[in-house]
Amino acid sequence: MKRVLRHLALTLAAVAGLSLLGTTPAHALVTIQASTASNMSGAVTLGVPGANFSSFTGSFGGVTIVALSGASNSSGTPSLAEVLSATLNLRNTNSTSRTIYLTIGDTGFMSPTAPPPILVDSFIGGSRTGSVGFTFQSFIDASNAQNSITSPLFTAPQIFAAGSGSFSNDAFLTINTLGSPYSITEYLCVTLAGNSSINFGGRTDLTPTPEPSSMAIAGLGALGLIGYGIRRRRGA
Repeated sequence: MKRVLRHLALTLAAVAGLSLLGTTPAHALVTIQASTASNMSGAVTLGVPGANFSSFTGSFGGVTIVALSGASNSSGTPSLAEVLSATLNLRNTNSTSRTIYLTIGDTGFMSPTAPPPILVDSFIGGSRTGSVGFTFQSFIDASNAQNSITSPLFTAPQIFAAGSGSFSNDAFLTINTLGSPYSITEYLCVTLAGNSSINFGGRTDLTPTPEPSSMAIAGLGALGLIGYGIRRRRGA
């Protein structure tokens, strides 16, 4: 539970922090979309897409939404490309179940690119009251399409059986080839039983992995330091 709260707090803080960044080129806009279909057909854009940050409070598909936010660091840096999502509350105030599908995404990521390989860390955590089923997945689209969930580059879906309480999970993907520009999208399926609710914080990070030669050099350096320490102890 402490780990979940820590991750959620860090994600919410990061979303708030990225919302204060200066604007990026007009083609890079964080966009939040919602649909009642799993393939996002007829998707509706929630709120106003914004450079680095977007947020929405209102209702969709019978679900009350409080501060559903998305953020990104597009166009990225050599060490990190990132999309974040968070909500204070999604609540079904109806007596019958409701399912909504959400995407939070941004385009125009220029780095990092691969090779060297890129590690994708897809994280989701939060808490549920009542009975809530939940699926989270991260997509990376080499064609740079907005809120794309048809890309061949995606993490394994993180599926949480219906229930209550806290949840937390990371899924990973290694990308060996990726040019620029590309887009990152987080895809969520939320099924809320009557009078149930959820809050969550999601994060999709792309970071370059060290090349084998760099790892070998680092390893040799570490061995040298160990040898130096042993020699000093023997001399003493």
